[in-house]
Amino acid sequence: MWNKWEVMEWLKWATERYSIHGVTADKFLMNGKGLCMLNVDGFLYRVPRGGDVLHSDFNKRVTAAVEQSRHLQSYLNPGTSNFYYVY
Repeated sequence: MWNKWEVMEWLKWATERYSIHGVTADKFLMNGKGLCMLNVDGFLYRVPRGGDVLHSDFNKRVTAAVEQSRHLQSYLNPGTSNFYYVY
């Protein structure tokens, strides 16, 4: 899980990558768990022009991390059921 500094690094990277201007870092003073709790409206509240793009990028990263974790779990525990990963 990201700490608040890693959230700031991602925010800096993403705003540059997607050319999103006017982002106030103070509105994202949270760790990764806090960021996970934000829905698209939470991102749009903080960044009216581009919050949806940030939300989409972040969700892609979360999905990739979950998939990587599933693959690692099945590699470390072959033959075990992964039923507990169903959301």
